[in-house]
Amino acid sequence: IDKNVYCLDALTGTHVWNYTTEGLVWSSPAVANGKVFVGSFDNNVYCLDDLTGALIWSYTTGGDIWSSPAVADGVVYAGSSDGTVYAFGTVIRVPEDYPTVQEAIDAAEGTTILIAPGVYHENLVINKTLTILGKSGSSPIFDGGGSGIAVILLPGASGSTVSNLVITNYDQGILIDGSCNCQIYNNIMSSNSIAINSTDLSTTNTICANIISENEIGINMTNSNGNMIYYNSFINNNIQAISSLSPNSWDNGYPDGGNYWSTHATTDILSGPDQDEPGSDGIVDLNYTITPNNIDRYPLAKPYSLHDIGITNVITSKIVVGQGFALFIKLDLLNYGTYSETFTITIYADTEIITTQPATLGARGFTTLIFEWSTSGFTKGNYTINAAASVVYEEVSTEDNMMSDGWVLISIIGDITGPDGWPDGKCDMRDVGLVARHFGQTVPDAPVNCDLTGPVIGVPDGVVDMRDIGTVARHFGEVDP
Repeated sequence: IDKNVYCLDALTGTHVWNYTTEGLVWSSPAVANGKVFVGSFDNNVYCLDDLTGALIWSYTTGGDIWSSPAVADGVVYAGSSDGTVYAFGTVIRVPEDYPTVQEAIDAAEGTTILIAPGVYHENLVINKTLTILGKSGSSPIFDGGGSGIAVILLPGASGSTVSNLVITNYDQGILIDGSCNCQIYNNIMSSNSIAINSTDLSTTNTICANIISENEIGINMTNSNGNMIYYNSFINNNIQAISSLSPNSWDNGYPDGGNYWSTHATTDILSGPDQDEPGSDGIVDLNYTITPNNIDRYPLAKPYSLHDIGITNVITSKIVVGQGFALFIKLDLLNYGTYSETFTITIYADTEIITTQPATLGARGFTTLIFEWSTSGFTKGNYTINAAASVVYEEVSTEDNMMSDGWVLISIIGDITGPDGWPDGKCDMRDVGLVARHFGQTVPDAPVNCDLTGPVIGVPDGVVDMRDIGTVARHFGEVDP
């Protein structure tokens, strides 16, 4: 109603920027490739920089813009109340329109170049603002044969995007040579001398969500400052990163995180902006330092993925439970990805389902779920407790979607110890004595197995009291056949 487009911090809701149009804004913005597209009742479609809100371009139609723009393959589509659907941006396809990518670059002007799957032996030089995209589903492979530079971004290429390419066997994968405000994301770079090399005067570039592996040098930011580098996976490069004292940002703050470094520690038992609170959050507890002015404050505990759910811990409240009585199963869950996910949690005793429950986690969120397991209907014996999270949309890293927590023994009620400290199949004075010695104590000061029951029969309440002594006494003398 106030004619503004607002950008707010997704975590805190604080104001980042706003842009004022000349009419009401009922259109929902669309965001793609670092740009925000939105319509207004002033008949215009606007393209804004997603980081600053600065106007990149606008186009005047013959009527109000009610609908949300749609973006596909570098083209923006918007419907106007003048009865026309408008398309902004031109797509050049390789090899359909031009046989080589460089020929397409030379012919293009402010357009998107869409590259079909295949193997390309080219050295691309870009000195104009372009969007270079590998076609989704099967990224084109650029193979340098051991020499050359795959992509050079010269000063005139400022504002360009390079995405969805596989770059291998070059002296340099991507050279940012004096260009600014570029977006380099979702590329795979391996077996190069230097995967990404940024020279001085190259600033305000965003290098995000790339897989950079098995290179001599992963990234060289010497004399380059003011760039954003996060969500990249640096895997087994001989030298992961080089930088001078000129500062760059190596993370996107908390809880978004920074980059994955295969040579860095992986301990993740703490959380919070200062990593001093209990609980795993998908961020390694120790900073990763490139130079004193270049620190990844929130290195990722595993390689980055858009969609990735993990189970980080499964703990049972006790390992011995009387048949028909209950124990609790605590499950720690973590969303490593950047989308909110809804999925299903299933808890098993061996292969028998204990419970199934839906769960939802926000982006980079973590939570603890506690399940009560009543062992009614389960035969006596040892059971392995397994937890499984269903695979979410486009999830690739699924090895941590399942976790086991050792075993639980279902025994006769009251049998909590024996000559060697383990249940021996009978309820006798050892069991009565153990409970009596801890009478009045609370768990964990008292052994958890002494807390057999509570106000609800068979459900522990964390206190060893007369209910527990009475339970053992009532079953005194029973022997497991």
